[in-house]
Amino acid sequence: MKRKLIRYGTATLIGGLLAFFVLRNYGFFDTSIALERYRYLCDAFTIPGVVLIMVGLLVWISQQGMFDFLSYTGRQIKDRFQRNPEHIRYGDYVLEKKENRKSGGYGFLIITGTVFMAIAMVFFALFYAIS
Repeated sequence: MKRKLIRYGTATLIGGLLAFFVLRNYGFFDTSIALERYRYLCDAFTIPGVVLIMVGLLVWISQQGMFDFLSYTGRQIKDRFQRNPEHIRYGDYVLEKKENRKSGGYGFLIITGTVFMAIAMVFFALFYAIS
């Protein structure tokens, strides 16, 4: 339970900091026009939401073995420059990677990103309600 709180808390903190920097960059704190403020808030929550979701999906895809060919190719190139190269067939390499691969544990990124996107949709609706 403590580990989950740390993960979600860290992801929320990173997303919140990113949202704060977007708001500061847009000049959110200098404007008093409600329409602009809602637009800035929508953008500020959309950006970390999309980033967190995409990072979560990228980690999930990599855990499924989609990038094994890249690491295999890099290993083969490295082995070509050694004196006694050890050739491993691709199938054996994939089986070895599958045995050592950790599964799960990154769903918190997708969930946290989805929450940020939901907040962004609220500000999006408010923006169009007054425009």
